Amino acid sequence: MPQQQQLIASKFEEFRRIAIPADASGIQVQDMQMAFYSGVTALFSIILELLEPGIDAADSDSKVASIHGELQAFSSMIEKMHLAESQKEPPAARGAISGAIKCPYCGHHSIIPGQSSVMAS
Repeated sequence: MPQQQQLIASKFEEFRRIAIPADASGIQVQDMQMAFYSGVTALFSIILELLEPGIDAADSDSKVASIHGELQAFSSMIEKMHLAESQKEPPAARGAISGAIKCPYCGHHSIIPGQSSVMAS
């Protein structure tokens, strides 16, 4: 029997190369992997619900459109956040930010632990 493809694992590795700094700690990588797989699990459960017998095609289409809309909204939010951050003055002009965590999507800005605000780095 051929070995099963590791589709999710390969997508995580792709995500890791793009979004997780090469010098990230093992704990950070593990936390990101946990979050990644949690998202995949949630989406997979929605997909399984859509495949159940007797589910109305219009309802399924509506849910797929809703998923697509949520993903587009998230992507747009990230793009706007990155644009806003790129237009701020450089961190050297503001001074160092203690305890900042780099954005897992691009590494261009930092999130201050315990605060909801986002700061450029």
